[in-house]
Amino acid sequence: MFESILKALKLAPRFFFAAWLLGAIILFAPDHALATAGLTTLRDHYRQWIGLGSLASLVIGSHTLSSASGTRSFAEYAPAVPDRPHSRSWRCCPRRSWSS
Repeated sequence: MFESILKALKLAPRFFFAAWLLGAIILFAPDHALATAGLTTLRDHYRQWIGLGSLASLVIGSHTLSSASGTRSFAEYAPAVPDRPHSRSWRCCPRRSWSS
């Protein structure tokens, strides 16, 4: 069972986006449009599960997309910071004296 869940998590982000879009359409479509498609009773009975599934697919899809888009680590993006950030040489502004 856990192997099938892991295989599902390795899907392309476009499948998660499609699942989110389908859930959002079912949840937020007008009643007359859903009545034409015959999905009104499905939405009314399973609203919380459709919402939870579409939210989960959005989160998993965006995480998969963001982790697959870049292979650089945070250290490559972060600027060089001195070892002791509270040292006086690191201050950007001169120290002010409050006693005049």
